[in-house]
Amino acid sequence: MKRHLIIYIALIMAVLNMNAQTSVLRKLSPSVRAMLMEQKTASPMKAKVQKEAFLCAFVKVDGDVGELFRQNRVTTLATFGDIHIVSMPVSQISHLASCRQIVRIEMGRGMSVNNDQMSKHLNIDKVYEGIKLPQAFTGKGVVMGIQDIGFDLTNPNFYNADMTEYRIKAFWDMISADTIGSKYYVGNAYEGKETLLNYAHSRDGMDQNHGSHTLGTAAGSGVGTAYRGIAYESDICLVSNAVSDDLQYIAEADRGKYTYATDALGFKYIYDYAESQGEPCVISFSEGSTQDLYGDDILYNEILEKLQGPGRILVSSAGNNSLELNYIHKPVGQESAGIFMETWSGKLYFMTTGVQDYATRLVFYGAKNDTLTVSSDWLCQQQDTLHIDTLNIGERQYILAFGGYPDCYNEDRLVTEVYIQGPTHMGGADFPLSVEVLGNETETETYRIIGKFTTKSRNPDLADAIVAKNINSPSCLPSVICVGSTSYSTGYINMSGEEKHYDYGTNGERSSFSSIGPTFDDRIKPDVMAPGANITSSTNSFYFETHPDSRQVSDLVSSYEYGGRTYYWKCDTGTSMSSPAVGGAIALWLQAKPDLTRDEVLDVLAHTCSHPDATLTYPNNQYGYGQIDVYKGLLYILGIDGIDEISQYQAEKVEYHLTGHNSFTVQFPEALKHEGSVKVYSTSGQLLQVVSVAEGKDSININLPAGIKGVVAVQVNGDSKATCGSTLLRF
Repeated sequence: MKRHLIIYIALIMAVLNMNAQTSVLRKLSPSVRAMLMEQKTASPMKAKVQKEAFLCAFVKVDGDVGELFRQNRVTTLATFGDIHIVSMPVSQISHLASCRQIVRIEMGRGMSVNNDQMSKHLNIDKVYEGIKLPQAFTGKGVVMGIQDIGFDLTNPNFYNADMTEYRIKAFWDMISADTIGSKYYVGNAYEGKETLLNYAHSRDGMDQNHGSHTLGTAAGSGVGTAYRGIAYESDICLVSNAVSDDLQYIAEADRGKYTYATDALGFKYIYDYAESQGEPCVISFSEGSTQDLYGDDILYNEILEKLQGPGRILVSSAGNNSLELNYIHKPVGQESAGIFMETWSGKLYFMTTGVQDYATRLVFYGAKNDTLTVSSDWLCQQQDTLHIDTLNIGERQYILAFGGYPDCYNEDRLVTEVYIQGPTHMGGADFPLSVEVLGNETETETYRIIGKFTTKSRNPDLADAIVAKNINSPSCLPSVICVGSTSYSTGYINMSGEEKHYDYGTNGERSSFSSIGPTFDDRIKPDVMAPGANITSSTNSFYFETHPDSRQVSDLVSSYEYGGRTYYWKCDTGTSMSSPAVGGAIALWLQAKPDLTRDEVLDVLAHTCSHPDATLTYPNNQYGYGQIDVYKGLLYILGIDGIDEISQYQAEKVEYHLTGHNSFTVQFPEALKHEGSVKVYSTSGQLLQVVSVAEGKDSININLPAGIKGVVAVQVNGDSKATCGSTLLRF
């Protein structure tokens, strides 16, 4: 997952510096308030030389806002019922929020980026056995969408397998500098093979390669390697959005144009392209940011719901947040719960939510321990429910901000945010810092946002943090299919012959880094799993051309020469790799059922996923419904799973060759030692053909009745487990 676009600032400070009524403040999400704070605190000289700042935001309205928008220079970029995605001058936000027609203004800033064996683990191999073999489902006629960064548009992995068709059809680069004449809100978009190949790479392509890897997993053809993606004949539509690593390409005054709302426009761009082609579409999004309790993604979720529908599905990576402690639960009857915090950034940030009065205690350890305790009830009585304090301990200075507001998921609960700014290495061994929540009569939950939860010998009793509730947004939203990671391989051999060892788990268990649920509002997440540890896929040749000494060079496992350039395949790890695998799998399902909906996908997952941990009940907050099984899912979607004679697995050692419009050959690995059979069924369950395979035969040709079109299920019964099973063929 990538880094935050703008690291969490003290959002609560924005409230203190806004001289507005509480009713107006409630219309603004905290990130909008923070942007106003940034504008108010800019130096007068800087404000004079900087161009006017605009914000891309969600605006929920009540009534006609045409004239209001016109007077305040608000441009509507997209409309979804009563929610608009708009571009608005930051200077007009306070006035707009005071108007009765405006219900809410929301933005979120902060996205971070989160296959040789992939098809085997997901039960796909016989769905598309190979280039010269039958291909029932390969993603053909489906748009595979990816919104990411670091795309190499020239990579041969994004042609079809014999290099006769370039499959990237459309591309919106949101940070493109080629904006003269552009009809797009930011950047520019490109279509057509020649135009795309001339553009060559996303603007950040010299410094990023994440998107080339995720796209390869979802839709790469493999181009002569063993590393083929899932939907390798799908059409491809891409959006390169903006994250923290792209700030160098964006003028400071324009950074407000890159928000959750801009990402939503990116999803709309992909779905609109698919609609123009009359094709179904699935999008994979391997980015995310921390969940919150103040509601920066409420309207975002509503928009994502409206964007999806029959043949329109969005999947997103869960996050890689389970290697560090992040959550403290204090039940009723327990007086306190706490942990130490540490950071190298000079900033710490955490939030607590609870119903009854509770207190937050900070202890700064030194020659004498300095303690600061703030009660939630006391905080509510402060102006704007905000308290700012400064502590000077020796030569160290700490600025502390405490803010309070209702929990966006339950207004009966009060959230306390604590933001601390101090020495670069804050909370280190010499000067530890502990945080505790006090209150015997209330249950509380505490979430780490910036910094690290850790234990210290200064008070070993403070060790209450665990790993839980760390799914990223937007994957935490009900509108998104959230994908976690499973692990099989514990390493690989790179191009230099070095063995690289990265053990995140084996045998399909949840990868140790993969984020887990529930969500902050206690819904089960993730929804589904796919391999995400040590996954090989294509990279961005331009990145390695400009970064030949990058540490990532040691992760390269293969290369391919094409058009005078060297293209590499790289091993990478994260739920970023899992999400495009599930996206590609759903593309295969959409080929079978183009009007498939998100709820239907969840139903397929509930009935067909494999369960890596048999001791758990599914769905659960570690695996969701389990690991996706592409083949069983296809059988379920086509209704073939109800045919008793059809196996729910594929014959590992059997190959299939189309020999005519209504004929095919079944090839066994060797002559059968006893008689076998081949049965062919229609998707309605009708038995179309039964053919015996005599002992001593290693192949049989099947001629189906004339006029058979579409998909058939073939059940092969050989003389061993490896030669028994079913497959799907398309005629």
